[in-house]
Amino acid sequence: EKKGGGMAVSSDSSDGQWKVWILDASLKQRKKINLSKLIGDKKDVFQGECIAVSHAGRKIAMATEGEILLCDVQSKKRHQILDFTKKQLVNHLVLDGANQIPFTKDDSQLALFSSVLSESAADGEESISAWGTVSLDGMELEMSADANYYGEEMCVYDDCLILPESFEHNSSRLLKIDIDSGKKSFIPFSDKREGKDGV
Repeated sequence: EKKGGGMAVSSDSSDGQWKVWILDASLKQRKKINLSKLIGDKKDVFQGECIAVSHAGRKIAMATEGEILLCDVQSKKRHQILDFTKKQLVNHLVLDGANQIPFTKDDSQLALFSSVLSESAADGEESISAWGTVSLDGMELEMSADANYYGEEMCVYDDCLILPESFEHNSSRLLKIDIDSGKKSFIPFSDKREGKDGV
């Protein structure tokens, strides 16, 4: 197992199947996996951001329309981590899907980024950005949200989650969450004009 490497994800326009190429540090192909065949009769993945390969290259996580699946690269066995059809209620948030599911630094959890509704949301109310983590067996799930912060995406950086804000609602700050403690903090931009209008 070489240090470093990465992955490439593609959806073949000819057959609509998702494929993953696992690369080593020299960007040479170590393995090619057809995710659509692994999913079988399961519903298709949402998008490329809903596929993640562990840092060790041994596991692949996939968020489909109804669940999050974890696949062992060597054995190609899979098991369900979360079932979105149950619309789980976590910290007063209704979780019914995921937009991003990267592995955390030590590969022990998945970080989750999703648009959710609060438990008390009225009909027609807009969803809010939520983040959290789930253990690979699905037994430990934590989610949080901030109705006054409009996260656009999520990045895992060392031991924290970083959520850049939407250009449309930018408040010239960056949300940072410590993965272990769940503590939330904001990193202010040096100039309040930063992050607005796509700059």
